[in-house]
Amino acid sequence: MIASMSREIKIYDTTLRDGTQGEGVAFSMEDKVRIAQRLDALGVHYIEGGWPGSNPKDLRFFKRVQDAVFKTARITAFGATRRPGVRPQEDANLKALVEAGPPVVTIFGKSWDFHVTSAISTTLEENLAMIGDSVAYLLKHFEEVIYDAEHFFDGFKRNPDYALRTLLAAEAAGAHCLVLCDTNGGSLPHEIGGIIREVKRVVKPGTPLGIHAHNDVECGVANSLVAVGEGVNHVQGTINGYGERCGNANLVSIIPNVMVKMGLACIPRPNLRELRDVSRFVSELANRKPWQSQPYVGDSAFAHKGGIHVSAVLKHPETYEHMDPELVGNHRRVLVSELAGQSNILWKGREYGIDLDKTTGRTSTSTATASSSRRTTGTRSRWRRRPFASRSSPSPSTRPPPGTVPSTRWITRSGRRSRNSIPTSRRCRFSTTRCASSTSPRGPAPRHAC
Repeated sequence: MIASMSREIKIYDTTLRDGTQGEGVAFSMEDKVRIAQRLDALGVHYIEGGWPGSNPKDLRFFKRVQDAVFKTARITAFGATRRPGVRPQEDANLKALVEAGPPVVTIFGKSWDFHVTSAISTTLEENLAMIGDSVAYLLKHFEEVIYDAEHFFDGFKRNPDYALRTLLAAEAAGAHCLVLCDTNGGSLPHEIGGIIREVKRVVKPGTPLGIHAHNDVECGVANSLVAVGEGVNHVQGTINGYGERCGNANLVSIIPNVMVKMGLACIPRPNLRELRDVSRFVSELANRKPWQSQPYVGDSAFAHKGGIHVSAVLKHPETYEHMDPELVGNHRRVLVSELAGQSNILWKGREYGIDLDKTTGRTSTSTATASSSRRTTGTRSRWRRRPFASRSSPSPSTRPPPGTVPSTRWITRSGRRSRNSIPTSRRCRFSTTRCASSTSPRGPAPRHAC
């Protein structure tokens, strides 16, 4: 059962932007439109369509979806703060965001002092001004402005005071949500939780916070869930965890964890059953093979191989399953191998419509009779020994011709003689058949090189 839901966690999907930065992932404009419509049907709250200032295709996407109807999702454009020394209204990146015209915009700014001085080569104070100016300018053109604090956790670990000052600059300018980003994906869950608690002590009470995690140390999902546990209500990620390097936090795992395990509201409850289909749909358009062992929706997520496991699952599925697979649109599978037991065979029989008896392992009476008949009349290659006359010394009249191999013949149940019953003088040394020069009542065999 899904627990009662008190809080609502807003899902921000960035598959169409951050997901396409993954190796081997690319979407056409029409692919992006189709994915956006499918994500809207799933019930996500935000769909980040791309960075209009980075390539023309993303700008065309925003023009294309202006006429589309989205029931639940808000289309979002992504960009950066203004450049150092440039006024917001003159910055090409910010102007491209305004031209794209979606209702929501997300901009990122530098939170790590090392990046400020080394990557964009400006002063710490100028960076704070860039954040505040950009947010204030965009609020004049968009309904909602989300601020992504890039490298926030790494920046906090090196210079916590400055990292917090960047958040306060965005908050003071009016940003609707402050998203804390683990951009390098190297933070661990206990670090995420501790830093979020420090942030909540500094920002205004009730300021919405978000989490954007990467998966470089296999903690993208865990870090996102820890953030939710600390009161964060905005979670960013991608379908199937697509993204740069090792990928982003996987929304296909985050959504059921939030709803089923944590008992919080997220997407509409009936839509949870569409999760596997959405995962496969995006994989298909990305031209990527589905991850067989993917949690919740993979083919192996609820597959059982060991006989002891299958026997227990037949009695009570919860013995070896953490939830009902049908909640996420998946199904239970039983495998047959050398590790299988009787329960595996019985399950497979039922799956293929074969009525197997648990006690004897045989089929029903009519099937068993036919099977028994096949066993007794079959022509399997079993050998039996048949003497020429008797086990005593054969008489001259029954003795085999000179040159034949033993005084006994090996004959199959079908009545055919084996190779050893052919006289050695008539046997080809390269083949089990007799060569063309052999004499036989049946005539010469087909010619071959011998």
